[in-house]
Amino acid sequence: MHAVQAPTNHVHVVVVANEEPETVRDQLKANCTRRLRTQTDPLVRERTWSRGGHCDVLEDEVALLAAVEYVLHGQDKPGWQAF
Repeated sequence: MHAVQAPTNHVHVVVVANEEPETVRDQLKANCTRRLRTQTDPLVRERTWSRGGHCDVLEDEVALLAAVEYVLHGQDKPGWQAF
C-alpha cells in the first residue's frame, strides 16, 4: 500500500497487487467492514459501502507517483489533475 486517504464520504487507496483491481477493491472493502463491525464501538449499518467503486490501473512509475501525490496531498485542491 503506497497511500490511503479516507475523508468522511469515500476512500482513496494506491496499492500494488497481483490481482485484478476489482478483486483488490472488494477484498479491501470486506476487510474494512469486518474491522468496523468488530471494534469497541462497532458500526451498525445494513450497508457500509456503495456498490463497486472506481479502479484505475497505473501504467508506470510516473503514474504511480502522481497517484500517491494526489491521494496524499491533492484531493481538495481545485484544478488538481492526478493521473
